Amino acid sequence: MMGNEKVDQKLTGKSLKLLLRFARYFKRFKLLIFTGFICLVIHLLLTLIQPIISKLIIDKALIQGDIKLLNLLGILFITAAVFSYLISSLRQYIFLYIQQKVILNVRKDLTGHILNLPLSFHNYQNPGYLMARVDSDVGNLSGVMTDRYIESLLDLLMLLTASFILFILSWKLALFSLLLLPFFLVAVRYFSEKAKRLSADMQESHALTASSLQEIFSSVFTIRIFNKEKKEINGFVSRMIHYLSTNLKMVRLNLFSNLTMGIIATLAPLIVIWYGGYQVIKGEITIGTLFAFNMYLVYMFNPVRKIYGTIQSLSISMASLERIFQIFDVPPENISPVTAETHSRKSLSGSIAFKDLNFSYIKDKPVLKGISFEVKQDQIAALVGPSGAGKTTVFNLLLRLYQDFNGHILIDGIDIREMDVKLIRRSIRLVPQEPFLFNRTIFENIAFGGIGSSREDVVNAAKIAMADEFIERLHNGYDTIIGQRGAALSGGEKQRISLARALVANPKILLLDEATAFLDSKTESLVQEAINNALKDRTCMIIAHRLTTVMNARQIIVLNNGQIEDIGTHDELYSNCRLYQELCRKQFKRISKNEPL
Repeated sequence: MMGNEKVDQKLTGKSLKLLLRFARYFKRFKLLIFTGFICLVIHLLLTLIQPIISKLIIDKALIQGDIKLLNLLGILFITAAVFSYLISSLRQYIFLYIQQKVILNVRKDLTGHILNLPLSFHNYQNPGYLMARVDSDVGNLSGVMTDRYIESLLDLLMLLTASFILFILSWKLALFSLLLLPFFLVAVRYFSEKAKRLSADMQESHALTASSLQEIFSSVFTIRIFNKEKKEINGFVSRMIHYLSTNLKMVRLNLFSNLTMGIIATLAPLIVIWYGGYQVIKGEITIGTLFAFNMYLVYMFNPVRKIYGTIQSLSISMASLERIFQIFDVPPENISPVTAETHSRKSLSGSIAFKDLNFSYIKDKPVLKGISFEVKQDQIAALVGPSGAGKTTVFNLLLRLYQDFNGHILIDGIDIREMDVKLIRRSIRLVPQEPFLFNRTIFENIAFGGIGSSREDVVNAAKIAMADEFIERLHNGYDTIIGQRGAALSGGEKQRISLARALVANPKILLLDEATAFLDSKTESLVQEAINNALKDRTCMIIAHRLTTVMNARQIIVLNNGQIEDIGTHDELYSNCRLYQELCRKQFKRISKNEPL
């Protein structure tokens, strides 16, 4: 028992901290919350006065046959009831408005926070799982909204006030009717604890189900070509069955709790009518008193049921709130403070240096080991090497997508860890091997790469990327919607759109990650020509799968197992670097020192 008490205290303290953190979302709504609170107080007073009016109608107007008094009390009763509902409706609207605004702000903040989390976080998170956090968990926060606390406070006041009035009306009847209250409270505690545990299981199961569904929809092509539709559907159904099983447990709990509460709440007025009727016959109380007593008894048990509902809803919401703040507590990407040296900079010149760079995605499994080389301003450098050599990792570190590396990466002589990451990414643009295009217009996809890019900026970038011609042939030109991931475009067209998107910001540093790796020779020629246009007056680093694309590079860095094998021009490397020779031989049938590649 002592252990359980300690656990309860720990959970209560943790929940209180979460609620205090969540409370900051309500600061801007102080006036509305106060207005809603006033509405609740007025509603409480108008509700409490109605049984007294009923008692007067029965004991004074009806028994004495006073029609004037009956009319007066009837008008007063109707007025109190109508205004009570009007005030209650206004209060509900106020708090629903606050609730929707708070949910909107939490979703906005959570989505923004997730977007700013390090790439190392996203590498191990399924997008569907994160979507469930933003969607369903935030949606469940209604149970911890301000109106619930205020209503619970006023329900407690209603309970205490009604209990006090019951004792004034008839202390014997009050004691008799309160015999069932302890059973009611025990049931409330039992069911609320069960609901909290089930809610956490249900939400986790829902997140995993959403994650599974998102993964299926994202991999339709792969599933179909491997003929795995049935297997994936069965896997999804298995998760759904687990989710539905957990859901049904919650449904059964709710049904059983409502049944238990309903029986207790129904027995109370029946006992009052039975024992109260006995008191009326004996002349100890009037019929009006019995009628008013029954109304106040409802006012006593209803708040208890509502408080139980709030506790149950709070249990569900606290599980969601805890999961939401688990994500909020993941430290965002470190945006280094801008130093005096970089404060006035709006762009970078483009010289790059790597000095004794070491990096591991997983501890004790190094990906880069002692990498050192320089790329001068407006120079073209190429990274070549077998798959897994660490080429793409070099780009990721230069863009500061990962920050826990040893050694130094310098741009214009400044360590990138001392620079504003926004300045770095504003000055560098990456054309990935498989570009992601949005289900938007071509104009929007290209303009995405800049800041406030005009139509002219987009068209100029498309012309440099040799994309303008095929875009203009489309029915809606730059206003053509290209489908999910650019489904309406060919591979070469996607690459040229991606290149235009990178160029629209006129970056000083351009990174090309095997941009022609999977293109046919004709399309590769078009894309390569577009790339050659883009290289003028900017520093460029190219990851090359096809060595013909980098033969004219000022320097070629050969990577192998995370280390630099050699650095030089094509001719120098072909003469002196065995690994480079092997890479060349794999791509060309006939190679000799006297035959050009």
